[in-house]
Amino acid sequence: MTPVKVIWRPSKQLTPEESARLLRLLFVPQVEQSNQLKRDRMKRQIRD
Repeated sequence: MTPVKVIWRPSKQLTPEESARLLRLLFVPQVEQSNQLKRDRMKRQIRD
């Protein structure tokens, strides 16, 4: 997996909205992943 820094080089003509959208695209998957982990942990606790 290539580092985000290499993939995403902000260009000069990028508007704040576009850069925000890019950042969201980059970080949302990580947030989703951690939420999934939390959910799994909760389920495990219920089973025990």
